[in-house]
Amino acid sequence: MKPEDLQYILSMAGALPLLPVMAWQGKQVKSSVPKLAAAKGFSGLSPGALGKLRLLVLGESTMAGLGVEWHQDGFAGGLAEQVAQIYGQEVHWEVVAKSGYTVREVNDRLLPGLPKGTFELIVIGLGGNDIFEFTPPWQWRAGCRQLIQGLRQHSPEAFIVFIQMPPVRFFPAFPRLIKWYAGLQADRLSTALQRTVKGWQRVFFISEPITLQAWSARYGLEGGTSRFFSDGVHPSALTYRLWAKDTAAFLQGKLPPPAQ
Repeated sequence: MKPEDLQYILSMAGALPLLPVMAWQGKQVKSSVPKLAAAKGFSGLSPGALGKLRLLVLGESTMAGLGVEWHQDGFAGGLAEQVAQIYGQEVHWEVVAKSGYTVREVNDRLLPGLPKGTFELIVIGLGGNDIFEFTPPWQWRAGCRQLIQGLRQHSPEAFIVFIQMPPVRFFPAFPRLIKWYAGLQADRLSTALQRTVKGWQRVFFISEPITLQAWSARYGLEGGTSRFFSDGVHPSALTYRLWAKDTAAFLQGKLPPPAQ
């Protein structure tokens, strides 16, 4: 048994007396948070002169662009723009994502219908729903392995990058109790994902947690945490831009030179 598995079992046992409270709080949050639509424009192009790169953005609501009207202003468009600037390549990007999906649902419902043709770069944003549904770490590891295997069959040479878990400890819409338990679950799933990507070539996980204070300091931002969220849960346009910028910085030096 892995340490995160034991931590999960002990945490769930300890949470039993608090489940009615958290269930009530969860219903209150769900009723108060506005329902956002997925972003429009599921594909695009960022210009460059040094060859072409095909990018797939895959995952849950953050990758579906909830919080902005157009994907061009969300994570996918921001990442494509940053990669095009860093590598000088023309980046053709596509989004395959669905709000509310866990890793199991991505495997069952999205993976079989991926666009035709191979991708050079696949970026995955998952974990939020598995955090709040308290998916056991062993199921999360198995689901992520299945996802990597399926993506390898689709695009054998692609660089596959799992971005950070959503910063659930900072969600303004959630009370402290839920943020605390969700944060512990995020830590467990992060550890499990780190184990999963080991041994796979060209597969990465950006494991450093997102902290809004670090973003504020790094980019010279002022104001409270609310500016990072569109509805108290999902990212704002600012957050998508910073998240894409950090992801592109992680990729710098890892992708092969542009094919001429």
